[in-house]
Amino acid sequence: MLYAVPGTFERYLSCFSSLSYHQRRLVSQYVTGLVAAGSKSALGISRSVIGSHHKALERLLSEYSVDCEELNRERLALLQGHNETRSSKRGVLIIDDVGVEKEMRDAYTYYDHSSNEFKRGFVLVTLSYCDHKVSYPVDMELYLPRREFPQSYRSKIDLAIAMLERLPKELSYGCVVFDSWYANRRLHEYLKGRGKRWVARLRSNLLAKYRGRYHSLAELAEEFRARAKRKCGRLLYSRVLYLKSLRDYARVVFVYDGEETLLLASSDCSLTIDAVLRYYEMRWSIEVFHRDAKQHLGLAEWKVRSLEGAKRHWHLLMLAYSLLRLGAASEELVKSIFSSAGRSIAKQVRLYSFIAMIHVIFLTTQKGLNFIIAEFLRAGGIGMGIG
Repeated sequence: MLYAVPGTFERYLSCFSSLSYHQRRLVSQYVTGLVAAGSKSALGISRSVIGSHHKALERLLSEYSVDCEELNRERLALLQGHNETRSSKRGVLIIDDVGVEKEMRDAYTYYDHSSNEFKRGFVLVTLSYCDHKVSYPVDMELYLPRREFPQSYRSKIDLAIAMLERLPKELSYGCVVFDSWYANRRLHEYLKGRGKRWVARLRSNLLAKYRGRYHSLAELAEEFRARAKRKCGRLLYSRVLYLKSLRDYARVVFVYDGEETLLLASSDCSLTIDAVLRYYEMRWSIEVFHRDAKQHLGLAEWKVRSLEGAKRHWHLLMLAYSLLRLGAASEELVKSIFSSAGRSIAKQVRLYSFIAMIHVIFLTTQKGLNFIIAEFLRAGGIGMGIG
């Protein structure tokens, strides 16, 4: 299949002043390939996107002068310039990490919690934005473990704080959400010093002060179980406790589900149980992004040998994801990607149905790309590209 670069992509990228005209052309071809091509390598993209050449795309990743941080700032500025993707105080920032399985030079062994296996590849610390209408990646940092990279080592907390430090002022959010690994004193004090609240999951072995003594949260969960009240099918209890590891007070929410207990907390002790639950539930959107990036946008499918080239690939992937968010409601986007000569009327009808479906699903829900593709194929689909 052959694909043309969508005019929507070209129009959005025209405002990226950090890229030369030639670089913008290559970037538009590369992100089109990430969206549409079966193989996301430079060679695979060159075989799918009209006018592209794999050598030029490889140079984009490995030789040309591309400032990834400036490219990311311009991408976020583009998102803030449109109502559909503009951030607000009702939204959250989510910190997480994702393993990228890849055998190449500088790869290392990491533990994949989703499969409970050790794998070879890399770990990325990721930052994303989510609100009631949209979600998208904000930034990524490559984690390099101390043992293999003693000179370049920075902890995951260091990387998370670095991404928060370079956030553009235009990006608004009301809370930072993360899982138990990031719920530590250093990140807590950083956010508190900047007047930002957080919501996180806690480990059951953390110690909290109750009646003058320290107890594990697992012990307190049993102590408070009888006081929990049922709401929306769940047993809930909340209490402000002093957490030893944070050296500060937090509102801890105990969510009882049979024998299991989910432990959540917020640095804002005035938050209601409902607010804590609502904020934490938004964390799922970053898992959707990780899945979509792996399955549909080629997170691990770069072919360059250097980590700098891999970093550019990841930033272009975030750009492709963002352009999809911006263009999902645009008929021009879908028509220009899937245009072909001599399309039948029946196929054009299904094409416009597909446009409408993308508009409804992709902009008004947190469904992922796989859901859209599955629904499209279930509805009969259309022939894509130029055969």
